[in-house]
Amino acid sequence: MKRSKMAQYRQRIKSTSIPSEIISRVERLYEVHSLRGQRDVFTTVLKQGNEKYRWNDHLIALPYYHIVETTKYGDHLKLHVYDIGNRRILSLILENGILHSHRIIDEGQVATILPDRFKRSGWLCKKATTSQIKSVCRIIGIQEKNSPEISAANANVVIQTAALSLYLPGLQGIIKALLQESLLGAA
Repeated sequence: MKRSKMAQYRQRIKSTSIPSEIISRVERLYEVHSLRGQRDVFTTVLKQGNEKYRWNDHLIALPYYHIVETTKYGDHLKLHVYDIGNRRILSLILENGILHSHRIIDEGQVATILPDRFKRSGWLCKKATTSQIKSVCRIIGIQEKNSPEISAANANVVIQTAALSLYLPGLQGIIKALLQESLLGAA
């Protein structure tokens, strides 16, 4: 009996550098037959004020909708966390693993911190570049020939989550403390 493509490669996708939820989402791509069909595998559209933005889905180690922006190969990282219950966004800037600054804004001001590309969905149906595919394969530990078809946007989520993964162990506590502190200060 011939096993499905996903079953054949499932055992090969093993990585400790990225959360297991991302691995599971990559595995789901083997079942999706078009780039358009994978739009909501890694992200969710949420409305803030009059605008809609596409946020990365929750992770066990980061139980918030979030957006990651990286530069300098991940050494400079911006993390935007959506505190949906209090309708606020916490933005953190980390450089080489050190928290340099943070700010909390009302969700109605989201346009002041998030680039427009998180509003647009055009790149969700564009195929990942060769370098993105190579990076995703390196991160999740599979050969390029075994890679599922992946959109540029989803490859970006995998790559940026890998950069964020270095900080995840201590980040959840910091985020929780900053959000609670801002609630206490507002009271």
